[in-house]
Amino acid sequence: MLKLTTGQKIFISFAGIIILVIAGFFLSYFSVRSVALDLVRQELSALVAAPQQALQYSYQQYLVEQEKNIERLKPYIEGKVEIDPNITKKITAVNQITQEKVEIDLATLLVSGVPAMGDEGMINQFASRTNSTVTVFQMIPQGMLRVATNIKKKDGTLATGTFIPTDSPVYQKVIKDEVYTGLAFVVNGNYITAYMPLKDKKGKVIGAIYTGVSADSLEVIKRNIAKQKIYETGYIYVLDNKGSLIIHPSKEGENISESKDSNGHYFIKEILEKKNGIITYPWPDKDGKAKDKVVAYRHLPETDWIVAGGGFLYEAFNPIYSIRDRMVVMGLGLLIIAIILALILGKSVMNPIRAINTALNEMVKKSIDGDLKYRADASIINFEFRPIVQGINDTLDAVINPIKEAIEIIQEMAQGDFSDSMKGDYKGDHALLKDAVNNTLKSMNETLDLVSTAVGEVNAGAGQVASASQSLSQGATESASSLEEITSSMNEIGSQTSKNAENSGVAKTLSDQSKNSAGIGNDQMKKMITAMDGINQSSEKISKIIKVIDEIAFQTNLLALNAAVEAARRSFRISTP
Repeated sequence: MLKLTTGQKIFISFAGIIILVIAGFFLSYFSVRSVALDLVRQELSALVAAPQQALQYSYQQYLVEQEKNIERLKPYIEGKVEIDPNITKKITAVNQITQEKVEIDLATLLVSGVPAMGDEGMINQFASRTNSTVTVFQMIPQGMLRVATNIKKKDGTLATGTFIPTDSPVYQKVIKDEVYTGLAFVVNGNYITAYMPLKDKKGKVIGAIYTGVSADSLEVIKRNIAKQKIYETGYIYVLDNKGSLIIHPSKEGENISESKDSNGHYFIKEILEKKNGIITYPWPDKDGKAKDKVVAYRHLPETDWIVAGGGFLYEAFNPIYSIRDRMVVMGLGLLIIAIILALILGKSVMNPIRAINTALNEMVKKSIDGDLKYRADASIINFEFRPIVQGINDTLDAVINPIKEAIEIIQEMAQGDFSDSMKGDYKGDHALLKDAVNNTLKSMNETLDLVSTAVGEVNAGAGQVASASQSLSQGATESASSLEEITSSMNEIGSQTSKNAENSGVAKTLSDQSKNSAGIGNDQMKKMITAMDGINQSSEKISKIIKVIDEIAFQTNLLALNAAVEAARRSFRISTP
């Protein structure tokens, strides 16, 4: 396991705290970034919604105006048109979409009895009443043919003789005797239009009247939209349903439906398909590096346009990046400050700790050497840590004092003084030590009392043993005298046979006396053994003494017994020659 000093731990703790703070900063940054991304999307949606609503409002105003224009022209044309099949004219009709030309024989359309073909006076009169472009159409198999109009082609000539093909939404609605209002392609561009069917007296749709204004009438709004900037390089643009740019700062009129992002994705097609939403895609910045670009887009259903706007994310996040950079600088600064503070604090903490460690090591060394009186000098320790050293000194005093008193008591015991005892007011384990020493003293005193009693008994037994030994010795002496007498008698055996009988009686008497003496000796020995058993229980040392005495008594008994046997044996031999 890795071992660290207190200073290292303090340093690591400070560094850890700062790292956590920095990590908190970055977590906050990423959280803010996520929130900011949502805010960017909301902001872009709002930025796109404003021009979309402006276009929608203006469009609605122009559309309402065209509907009013139709109402203004009704009295002058409704119910006043008819086809004169007798008057025909061969003309070349041109498809306004494909520019395909078709040769047709055209019957004459009359308005108030006047041929409408090329009637500029009628058109100018209608235009003055509506303040817009006006066209009178005649139905042909190929669609709706312009027979009178003030709309001009790109070459500046009137668009008379151009026709709207049958696949046009305008034709499909008018042929059903319905009014068409909305955006429509007219010869050379998009117009905000109104088309009213014209019927003959039989109720058959034979033509239509049109009024409209070019979508360029929204030019003021378009210019304002084109001028809007999003962030640093972003902008707003408007697409039609084919992907052509209706409004753009620099590419107006271009078709960008085939545009691909840096990953090869057709992002414009996705916008045209989804119509509403937010898209993020990689796009080259001014340095040619692919950067994420976010675009919000909204559909304008009246014109089938899409208003889109966006910019590079890094431009939107520049304030956040600035905050991030400041946070990094602050974090590094805090880390450096924390390292310096940790070093200073670690040093200020470690110096007193080292002093304490030195003092305690010296104290431990002295204690190992047996010097329990040594104490650390608390006065040289920093005042904050001084109580620690003083507390250790006090603890040692509290530990050593009962030990010192116990040593004094044991020394007195070694000198034979068992009268003293431990008297200090101790608690816990020290109280257990005090009780153990005092109980030992008490047990020793009781044992010594028993030993003293046993020694008295031993002394008494020893006296009895001495008396018995003396009696045995006296008996042995008498036996020896008798033996001497027997020996003298044996020298006289030959001549004094009668005295032998007497001597045998004397020997028998002496033998009985020896036996009685041995019995007395045995009784004394039994008493001595009993006394020595008691002494043996009291003291091992006394047991050894008794053992010695027992061996002496036993040897004495054997001597007496051997003497008696020998005397008897000799007497027997004398009596039985």
